[in-house]
Amino acid sequence: RHDVTRDPDLRSRVEAAGRADRLEVEISELETRIEGKHRSLGQEFDRVLRLLDRFGYAVVDEWRLTDRGRLLSRVFHESDLLVAETITNGLLDGLGPADLAAIVACIVYEHRSAEPPPAPWFSSKEVRSRWQRLDAMSTDLRAAERSFSLPEHRAPDPTFAATAHAWVAGEGFAEIVAEEDLTGGDFVRNVKQLIDLLRQVATVADDPATRAAADEAVTAAFRGVVADSGVIG
Repeated sequence: RHDVTRDPDLRSRVEAAGRADRLEVEISELETRIEGKHRSLGQEFDRVLRLLDRFGYAVVDEWRLTDRGRLLSRVFHESDLLVAETITNGLLDGLGPADLAAIVACIVYEHRSAEPPPAPWFSSKEVRSRWQRLDAMSTDLRAAERSFSLPEHRAPDPTFAATAHAWVAGEGFAEIVAEEDLTGGDFVRNVKQLIDLLRQVATVADDPATRAAADEAVTAAFRGVVADSGVIG
């Protein structure tokens, strides 16, 4: 017999060799999966660039952002491209604080109840027209996202618009909650999200009057139970 057969550690050495072989196979499989993910991420990045190019936020051939693209880079929201489109297409320009808050609330709010939402209310035909333009713009953007095989952004929802308008216009918490059949927690949570996006509009919008109206809306909204509930991030 070969001397190796008399090795007292033979069994453990054989088992170790087997484990090494299995690890080598696992490492190879992981490397293949990682390579596939990198390739997939690269393809998705290319699709995002083409989408941004189509909407005027980037010039892919020149590898640069446009003015719109630089604005978009300062927006932090799950529907950031829709927010940027809303701002750059002037949907918030020329509105007072309460009406501006109502339109921004359409991007923030998501109706989650099993019950159908009530018919949306807006303070004027002009504000309703802004909502209709926002809805149509979102539909076009979602179609473009589908065409590039990208995830679609969440469609805007006008359900909270009337509540946002009332609160920014100065109506009391008790009256709003009673009229809109909201819990206090839901109201505060949605107003905080609204304030966060209004602050961004007040920072990135090109029109000084729009920035001022958004800033006034923030001040009007950050009061009462909203201010008492803690600092907004």
